[in-house]
Amino acid sequence: MENEELNKNLKFLARSSIIVLIGLIFSSLLSYVFRVIIARHFGPDTYGLFSISFMVSGWFVVFSLVGLGEGVIRYISFYRGKNDFLKIKKVFTFALLLTVLLSIFFGTIMYFSAEEIATRIFHNDNLTLFLQIFSITVPLFAISQILLGTMKAFEKVSEYSLLINIFNPLIRVIALVALIFLGFNSSSIGFSVVIGYLLLLISSYYLCRKYAIKYFINSTNKSKDYAGLNKELLSYSIPLMFAAFVSSLLGWVDIFSLGYLKNTTAVGIYDSALPIATTLTLASFLFVQLFFPIINKEYSKNNHNLIKDLSKQVGKWIFILNLPLLFFTIFFPEAMLNILFGAKFISGGYALSILSIGFFFYAQSEIGLNLLGMIKKSKIRFVNILIALVIDAVLNFVLIPKPVIFSLDNSEGIIGAAIATTIAYTIYSILTFVQTYHYLHILPLKGKMLGVLLSALVAGGVLLLLRSLIPINLFSLILLGLLFLLIYFIMIIITGSLDKNDLLILKTIRSRLSNSFSNQTNN
Repeated sequence: MENEELNKNLKFLARSSIIVLIGLIFSSLLSYVFRVIIARHFGPDTYGLFSISFMVSGWFVVFSLVGLGEGVIRYISFYRGKNDFLKIKKVFTFALLLTVLLSIFFGTIMYFSAEEIATRIFHNDNLTLFLQIFSITVPLFAISQILLGTMKAFEKVSEYSLLINIFNPLIRVIALVALIFLGFNSSSIGFSVVIGYLLLLISSYYLCRKYAIKYFINSTNKSKDYAGLNKELLSYSIPLMFAAFVSSLLGWVDIFSLGYLKNTTAVGIYDSALPIATTLTLASFLFVQLFFPIINKEYSKNNHNLIKDLSKQVGKWIFILNLPLLFFTIFFPEAMLNILFGAKFISGGYALSILSIGFFFYAQSEIGLNLLGMIKKSKIRFVNILIALVIDAVLNFVLIPKPVIFSLDNSEGIIGAAIATTIAYTIYSILTFVQTYHYLHILPLKGKMLGVLLSALVAGGVLLLLRSLIPINLFSLILLGLLFLLIYFIMIIITGSLDKNDLLILKTIRSRLSNSFSNQTNN
């Protein structure tokens, strides 16, 4: 019975991951197009202004949500397992109302404090208008997060992926191109983001009402007192607010430090490497969209062994998918930056290679992060991320101003910033692994992952040899990538790194793709 449930959940995760993968491919492409347009049309300085504004607005969104974005996912999915729609309604309405009020409040604060932030912290008057425009996005995005979180809790992954991964970034690109054409110059950047989030809010409300709210909106029971539920939700969510704020600081502390200690040009170059390195989190993102709701639902049914098996299997999948990305960002960083952003940004190559290592470890720890959330250890998650932030911030102010690796040029400080972040993320990941094992006796790693690592090393050795023999351009990079993947997966088969669950999922994916192809052919 337990094996049947495991296979059922693994198949569901695999089928959903295909949908999420398609969405992520579009999201990554469109996000890169958006950033490349900014970088190439306006240059590193304006790109730096965009990066800082995006960072600051993200902080205000975090305080607007007070952790309720993840709180609604945890509690709604938990009570779905118990079929308690009265409590689901209470969680949703309380979270939505509180987020509306807080997001309007914090958006207003950001707008009126824009000049102070721009001049006193970042010493750049040109940043003021950017911050004022981005303040409009605070309530738009924060409210959308509650609606989207509810959809995730109801496992509406197709609709969620369509909105957040395709619709929103596509609208931003279209709006940016149109506004540039109409002569809005650099202000077109902020207004395109506003338009994207406005339409995201409208669309997420419509789809959430259609696919999720209808299940609980008419549930009523005036005799029950749900004050205790609100208190429990806030008790769980508020530490997550601080964790999310600190996490956003961890994600942006390099940008802040470079903007404060160096200049916006350094920020622009570094932030061209950062989104490429974060592609190493896409593999975990494929699965955790549904992994978190599923384990919470199973936790409400006390299916602990099932949760353990799911965690190990998903951890292995993330590892398999991430290794090729890690090798490519280490071996070809300058080529990737040149192709995507242009020759002005290739000085971020070493930073990209270093950052990719940190994000590789961070992605692997995502399973443990979700498991800690499942057992309501939100305070521990906050402490972990706070430790990582302190380490990152201290190392930034030590390493950014000076050369850090032998004779490498760190004049812009970006190598020092990359080393600081990688060390911080690695320590954070180790803490998460240790705590997950301590509280749940779950280590989301499998012995056959050693065979996967060996396979990647063999393929990487071939890649390293060919790199010195052929000129690197877009065409050769694609060919090398295909060759790496071919050798990698052949070696995985030779080393026997795939178990029966992996083969089951591959069969499920092949069947789904075959059915989709057949349907298209018949149509």
